Amino acid sequence: MGNEDYSMGNEDYSMGNEDCTVGNEDYTMGNEDCTVGNEDYTMGNEDCTVGNEDYTMGNEDCTVGNEDYSMGNEDCTVGNEDYTMGNEDCTVGNEDYTMGNEEYTMGNEDCTVGNEDYSMGNEDCTVGNEDYSMGNEDCTVGNEDYTMGNEDYTMYNKDYTMDNEDYTMDNEDYTMDNEDYTMDNEDYTMDNEEYTMDNEDYTMDNEDYTMDNEDYTMDNEDYTMDNEEYTMGNEDCTMDNEDYTMDNEDYTMGNEDYTMGN
Repeated sequence: MGNEDYSMGNEDYSMGNEDCTVGNEDYTMGNEDCTVGNEDYTMGNEDCTVGNEDYTMGNEDCTVGNEDYSMGNEDCTVGNEDYTMGNEDCTVGNEDYTMGNEEYTMGNEDCTVGNEDYSMGNEDCTVGNEDYSMGNEDCTVGNEDYTMGNEDYTMYNKDYTMDNEDYTMDNEDYTMDNEDYTMDNEDYTMDNEEYTMDNEDYTMDNEDYTMDNEDYTMDNEDYTMDNEEYTMGNEDCTMDNEDYTMDNEDYTMGNEDYTMGN
């Protein structure tokens, strides 16, 4: 992230205070408004729309495209396709994206969402009034600090649920499939395995983590959700058949153990 262009569709999206477009509208990071589709989207506690529907950060529902998107077990669409948190498929644009039968890798490669390049880097950006950077920099969503690395992450101090679990950031519990997940010096467990990033040990079910009987590994390991490979490290990931990279830096989550499961 930084001043690179990011497009979801055929428009430019740049992190920082630059404008971006998702669809045919302007999106800016910071306190500016943006549109995803034809509606206004603002970072902070404001409402936004993705497509023609309202999207709010917090516990509100949002839509991506013309469909309802809510955090929980509801479906959402990105473009005109269904996106659901869980084992459902989603699309970004009019393409299928699944945390399931598709490949997702995080590594040093570039990725695109739509037909544009998106790269994670050490640049700073702001979401709300705070710095957001991929790497070890700080960012905020709203007026809170969010950092990929050893920094804190808050999302308006609101509850986020995924699959009927409670998810909070900034000293709150995050559960995925009835598991507890915390960020900001909190423990994240996934199937009683330890997960650490940034030169930490990560194991899932004694090296393998399966989601729907698939293997999940991070840091040059294979991760599959529904018969596909997911790798974090120097692997590629694609969104709409494009490369997604997340810088050359290591990724840590609060220097704490990260596990998924029980």
